[in-house]
Amino acid sequence: MLPVALLVGVGCGRAEERAAVPQLVQEWVLEGGFASPESVVYDPIREVLYVSNVNGYEANGAGYLSRVSLDGVLLDTFWLAGLNAPTGMASWQDRLYVVDFDHLVVIDPATASIVARHPAPDARPGLNDVSVSPDGRVFVSGSFTQTIYALTPDGLMRWVQDPALRDANGLLADTSALIAVGYYWHRLAYASPVPVLGDTTVVDLESVEADGEGGYFLTTIGPRPIYRISASGERQVLLARDTFSADIEYLPAQRLLLVPSGGDRLFAFRLMT
Repeated sequence: MLPVALLVGVGCGRAEERAAVPQLVQEWVLEGGFASPESVVYDPIREVLYVSNVNGYEANGAGYLSRVSLDGVLLDTFWLAGLNAPTGMASWQDRLYVVDFDHLVVIDPATASIVARHPAPDARPGLNDVSVSPDGRVFVSGSFTQTIYALTPDGLMRWVQDPALRDANGLLADTSALIAVGYYWHRLAYASPVPVLGDTTVVDLESVEADGEGGYFLTTIGPRPIYRISASGERQVLLARDTFSADIEYLPAQRLLLVPSGGDRLFAFRLMT
């Protein structure tokens, strides 16, 4: 298929002096069966994707998870139903962590069943995203409480609460620190979780995902572009869009970017060089 967009360098010199940049090529789009898809996550054990469907942001029991193949086939629309506005998800060691309104639920993918429920310690926290560090630490964002929660043996506890974490949304737990995006981008060292302001050229952020090359993909609230921050710190418009891009997933081995979008679709784009 033809390229959907070109990465556009920011702060470069004349156009003819700009280095060649990668292209995004649409692999497939899946439409139908979704209800406000918010997040997509890859299960490396079963080599499938899970998509969270909010289906009304309230504790209404109407939320559900769908299961999709890597080539864009909807395998199970209601793979796990009866949830309450599921948003962010993370897969780690054969467990699926799902933010479910005011709880974090832990799912066994082998049986499509919930094995644990962890309520938030605050009323109306606006739980949003979840990320698991390589060594198994689980973090959850609270958009309404300006808080990052951590899962402990005693359940979800406040890890850091700070006005700097305005509209806390997407999380990425890497080896050395937690990246938290909301209105702004912050980095929090695990040993000293003080929000340190990062890139400020993109605001009102929805999600952050590693690009496998030392940089990051970013989505923002509303019908705005998908961005890339390169390892050198250059901001690039990765894909101009006229619809909302939610919580993305990137598979470096396949160079595949998965994008829940527009209220009822899931897109797959391949990053080509």
